[in-house]
This record gives sequence, C-alpha cells and structure tokens, in this order.
Amino acid sequence: MTVNLPACRKTRNWRRTRFQMTTRDGSFLTQWGLKKLVLKIGDSETPSEGEKVSCHYSGFLRTTGEMLDSSRERDDLFQFEIGKGAVIKGWDVGIGTMQVGERAILRCMPDFAYGEKGSPPKIPENATLGFVVQLEEIQQYEPIWDTEDAKESTLA
Repeated sequence: MTVNLPACRKTRNWRRTRFQMTTRDGSFLTQWGLKKLVLKIGDSETPSEGEKVSCHYSGFLRTTGEMLDSSRERDDLFQFEIGKGAVIKGWDVGIGTMQVGERAILRCMPDFAYGEKGSPPKIPENATLGFVVQLEEIQQYEPIWDTEDAKESTLA
C-alpha cells in the first residue's frame, strides 16, 4: 500500500510556545524535527509523562509512501508509557501532545525516528517517517494504597 501524506503548510501566522510553533491551520513544527497535522480534534487532557496510552497508527516511509506497519490492519491497539523512551522520540513528543479521540499525522525527521542507522530491512538510514495516529485512551494509574496507609508504613 502506498499513501501520499499531505504536507504541513507553513503560514505567516505562527504562535510560539516553549516546545512548538503552531500554525493557524492546526499543524505545528517542533524545534527538533517533528511536524504534526491535526486531522480531528480530541476531547481530553494530554497525557503526562509516565502515563500509559493506547493508540492506533499506520506508519509510512515519507520518500515512497510505502506502508511500514499498521496497528489498524492488525486490529490491535499499541500501548506504551509516555516519556519513557520505549518508542521513537517523535512518538513520545507527538503523542504526548494529543488528546483522546485526536487523529493526527506525525512526520518524524530522522533525529526523531530511527536516525542515521535506520531500522533495516524496512527503514533505511536517515529516513523521514509519516504516521497517521489516533489516541484512543490514556490509562490513569490508581494508587496502590491510600495516603494514610503509606504514611504508616516503613521500608527500613
């Protein structure tokens, strides 16, 4: 399967924030090499570092449009913890800005994907990748014990 991902347009109307520059059309370009184009706005808070998220995705080589992988085709949600380095940097940063229900295209430059070495055999060196991602769930952690119990326990 080959797909042409839309370009994230630059406009003169940038809003600057600490981590990203946002265009009026909803796309943003981070300072590091990640572009995000929001296709559908979500309806929740964004995940915090360490929270487990579940998402569907389809990944493509930017140069050819060749599909690399798709959780949708497997009908299997992908789960990981935000900010723990379990996924490529583009996902930690990009999905970390998403809301539940949001659908977006993440374009990850090599330094936010697999870098100079790639991930043979499917991902060549210095590859820019495109992902269509939909955040399905942010799993909230429940405390193992309540605060009073924690104050009374000792680990010494």
